[in-house]
Amino acid sequence: MELRLTTAERDQLTWMANNLKDPKLQRRATALLEADAGSSPSWLAARYGVARATIYNWIRHYRAFGPGEAGLRDRPRPGRPRRARPGGGDQPDGGTPPPTRTGGLS
Repeated sequence: MELRLTTAERDQLTWMANNLKDPKLQRRATALLEADAGSSPSWLAARYGVARATIYNWIRHYRAFGPGEAGLRDRPRPGRPRRARPGGGDQPDGGTPPPTRTGGLS
């Protein structure tokens, strides 16, 4: 699947790759620019540490939702949004993991 960008799209993606605050969107914009320059999806997948199917999904999504941030953003996920625990971290007590047994008898 090839990606052929117009000059305007290329200019916009270049701006987004350099100026957006969200690093995930910057990475996708850069990957799309590299795809347009002829980089293979396999090479891009290895470079960005994602599955090759993810690269194809990024290209397909950009084509469907067009230039601009809408073409780079994830679609909304179904279900209830995740909530942070009080005090931060993923542990119920605010970030301290439970003690682990290191062997021996207790």
